[in-house]
Amino acid sequence: MPLPELLPSRILSEPFSLLRRDIDSLFDNMLRTNGWPTTSLAEAQTTWFPTVNVSDNVECFRVTADLPGLERKDVTVAVEEDRLVLSGSRSEEKEEKGRNWYRRERSSGEFRREIPLACEIDANKASAVMHNGVLTVELPKRPEAMQKRKVLEIKQS
Repeated sequence: MPLPELLPSRILSEPFSLLRRDIDSLFDNMLRTNGWPTTSLAEAQTTWFPTVNVSDNVECFRVTADLPGLERKDVTVAVEEDRLVLSGSRSEEKEEKGRNWYRRERSSGEFRREIPLACEIDANKASAVMHNGVLTVELPKRPEAMQKRKVLEIKQS
């Protein structure tokens, strides 16, 4: 004898639908707040954003970006107000041939990364070097910005 259905299946599956909607919304919001121009998780997975490392010392900021397969002409580096902007485009073409098959794939797209700078820099002394797909940007700080730094003494409690 079959067991009676205690709750309709619609009620049992609804919490999972709500959970999925909430998780999708969480990821969409997270991606948008990180500066990624996206409206959905699927769109973010197909967009390329180069990895960037930022280091800060007393005299300058150093930004290193991994741009595999790109050349100097493919990339633009600009200082805009209080941020460094890296942008550019890439295109890639792969071709494979076999005895009974042939495959050709093309992809292209643009990228833009904005890195906020914590203090004023001297844009006239900034430099950018590209070597083997790695871009290194040095942004010297203005003397006034270096003077504002104060190292605090740490006391034992």
